[in-house]
Amino acid sequence: MPTQVQRELDYLTRNSARIDDPDPHSEQSFVWLVERQARRRPDAVAIISDRETVTWRELMSRGLKIANLLHEMDVHRGESVALNMGNCASYIAAVFGITRIGAVASLINTNLRSDQLIHCVREVGANVSLLDAAAAARVAEAGGDYPAASPGTARFVVWDAVAGDDETAAGSQWLWLDEDAIDRLPSTDLRDVPPPLAREAALHIFTSGTTGFPKAAVLGHRRVVYGASSHSIFSFRARPQDRLYNCLPLYHGTSLIAGAGACLFSGASMFLRPSFSASQLVAEAKRHECNLLIYVGEICRYLLSTPPRADDAQCSITRAAGNGLRPEIWKPFKKRFGIRRVSEFYGASEANGGFMNVFNRDATLGITSATIRLVAYDADTTEVLRDKDGRAIDVRDGEPGLMLIKVTDKQYFEGYTNKQMSDRRIEHDILQDGDRWFNSGDVLRTVDVGLGDDWPHYQFVERLGDGFRWKSENVAASAVEQALLDCPGLDAVAVYGVQIPGTEGKAGMAAIEIAGDPADFDLSELSLRIKERLPDYARPVFLRLMSQLPMTATFKVKKSDLAHQGFNPGVVSDSLYLRDPDTGSYRRLDVQTHALIARGALRL
Repeated sequence: MPTQVQRELDYLTRNSARIDDPDPHSEQSFVWLVERQARRRPDAVAIISDRETVTWRELMSRGLKIANLLHEMDVHRGESVALNMGNCASYIAAVFGITRIGAVASLINTNLRSDQLIHCVREVGANVSLLDAAAAARVAEAGGDYPAASPGTARFVVWDAVAGDDETAAGSQWLWLDEDAIDRLPSTDLRDVPPPLAREAALHIFTSGTTGFPKAAVLGHRRVVYGASSHSIFSFRARPQDRLYNCLPLYHGTSLIAGAGACLFSGASMFLRPSFSASQLVAEAKRHECNLLIYVGEICRYLLSTPPRADDAQCSITRAAGNGLRPEIWKPFKKRFGIRRVSEFYGASEANGGFMNVFNRDATLGITSATIRLVAYDADTTEVLRDKDGRAIDVRDGEPGLMLIKVTDKQYFEGYTNKQMSDRRIEHDILQDGDRWFNSGDVLRTVDVGLGDDWPHYQFVERLGDGFRWKSENVAASAVEQALLDCPGLDAVAVYGVQIPGTEGKAGMAAIEIAGDPADFDLSELSLRIKERLPDYARPVFLRLMSQLPMTATFKVKKSDLAHQGFNPGVVSDSLYLRDPDTGSYRRLDVQTHALIARGALRL
């Protein structure tokens, strides 16, 4: 009888040829994915939500309405259209419609306002914005600076408006479409408009902006189809009879390409939720017969923090795929909810390669087909360390190293809309003169999962910049976070470095999300755990107890915001604590003590 490893290897061998890596000159595209399902299973359910059920035929028809509208508005091939909508079937239709005429769908984070929203429009040079009513209100709130960010005349289409919505903003450049107006739009195919080619740009996906203004990564149709097929076949092993639970925002690549893309490729249906709810996910998945889940790691942690139920292990979800699932909660998550397969993957929107856990091993990103290197780096400058000949230095097996991906014709780097930003991500002359490597900015290590050297597996360590230097030692924020999370009563932890006047390096600070009232939290137990689990230099100097950590819409902690706010009790309203270097215990940090630290009068 074949072992689990042999079964996984057999599946990998049998199905590798099914992965679509389109010829750059072919018509395989996002449009092709939708049209193919509309032909194969026109009346099968494509997307369901609490609001509507949409078949593949209806999804394509809605997309053609948007394509006809934009064509009538004289949107040109290669032009950017800013798409700013919440999760709904019309979002997928909008990406179809925009790309059907050869334009590029620029996916705007629905949480952005004011300067960051305006920055995104300027970054991609969008003249036309396709909005829902909520986004229209945010655009109007931004005032005249939003249309001024467009290179030409700014125009706005508000999709699926209701009576009274048009009071938000009016004028000749605003088109408000209610249900009746949408019904009257033509849904005929545009035979005089050639469909997009695989080599053409499909999407602009913005980085999360955790460390500043978002950057727009360019994704061509070739990468979209390759990603959709890879996740369908290997991450989910999706079939037409499957149904995906998707509560991640569609402007995020994990949601649109890995999640929705897997459905578009396989013909599986998708339950689409406006946002994540830990208290509703399991019940909704069962009610809507979802057996697949697309996640980011924080979703899994939030699910584990809900009160246990007797029927948790009978959860309808059997296969989950996503990124960011922490090793310490991996097995508890699988066991509690009866999930048989967790396919963690790694891949940034701008990266030219990725990893997939195709063998269903625990606590690993899996394997990669890309040519990569894990190299030594300077913890202070984050630069690649080089030997006397100017070449990068490989780290040993199991040691953390900065991950570089070689740029080749197959592992091509599309970059950002901003060429200067793109150039910064490329390292040169790593192995030999003239070679080019994408700098991921992420630290990985090899991990032994029992498959030997033929199938090396990897584990995420930290995002470069998450680490910091204190007392002449390098501190890995992720390692400190993992040690602290073992303490009862903690829901989440974010560790980062803060600058102290007159000292070298950065002192560790931990922002802690408390389960319950932060005022009732017992610091003595935490102090003991820190002393037992961490070396002196890695023990947080400051603690900040919070009811909720600040997150991006894709559940990434806004560490740059926390670090910027620092440890001044005159600025931070949360409870702040200072570690006593002699006793190791934490005491309340008041304004007077902060003043002593600020002028270097207190030893830390």
